[in-house]
Amino acid sequence: MGVHSGYTFMKRAGSREDIIKITIHELLHGNGFSWKCTKGNRNGHVSGPSVLSNENNQYILGKMIYEHGDESCPDLKDSVYMAPTSDDPYDPLPMVCHLAERSGRAHGGSYGFEDDWPEKYNHKKFNKIKKNSYWCTYKLSEYAETNWFREWK
Repeated sequence: MGVHSGYTFMKRAGSREDIIKITIHELLHGNGFSWKCTKGNRNGHVSGPSVLSNENNQYILGKMIYEHGDESCPDLKDSVYMAPTSDDPYDPLPMVCHLAERSGRAHGGSYGFEDDWPEKYNHKKFNKIKKNSYWCTYKLSEYAETNWFREWK
């Protein structure tokens, strides 16, 4: 799947409905959500009714993610991983890796872009990228340093 990774911990998920919600939630992260420009974005999640919310985790996508109407911010309906594919699709993997490169947490490279960034997504929140605010694990084995993992258990 696209953007670096999504983890699902099913041991304590509970019901079948909980497992479905958790899986959809993580698949949305796999599509780059929540983008910094997503309405209600809070550290990669959204506020309000949505399966991507930590506070109000309902069984709906939410208007802030799907058909939100802000052309300057990626919309789930335009992800290359959605079917049917949009007339103007984007691939979230190179986009997130590009942002990670700008934040100092990637290995370098074009990630499939001819240019630096798709012009369509010109939201002002993409202009100021904070240090270490994104992470790209694309080809991680080629640039990872052993000391990054010393404290992992």
